[in-house]
Amino acid sequence: MLSDRQRREYDRATITPQVPLECLADEGGVLSFKGGLVDISIGGLGFLVYDPNITLEPGTLLRGCRIALPGGGECLADLEVRYTQAITMPNGRRALRSGCRFLTASPQLAALAKRVLGG
Repeated sequence: MLSDRQRREYDRATITPQVPLECLADEGGVLSFKGGLVDISIGGLGFLVYDPNITLEPGTLLRGCRIALPGGGECLADLEVRYTQAITMPNGRRALRSGCRFLTASPQLAALAKRVLGG
């Protein structure tokens, strides 16, 4: 039987779960919070993990997210939340994970995804 699921257009780079990319989300907004990017893709998708007491609905725009890059430096990105789900972290802690689309071009994150994917 053939699967009807579509394959991703771009592979996803999994960031080491113990050391996600630190992200200060919606830095200039009403609800600024810290989270971690655990997966990113060259195609502009990422997964943000954060405190379960924060509610992000699909369509929420997170403007001016400050993302710390490995080895120093940082980049800014605007994210749009696509979906959110509750997860259990490897250490047993509960968190929320939101699939996000990068709205602004981020050459630094694309370069990081390429490095992690070996491209």
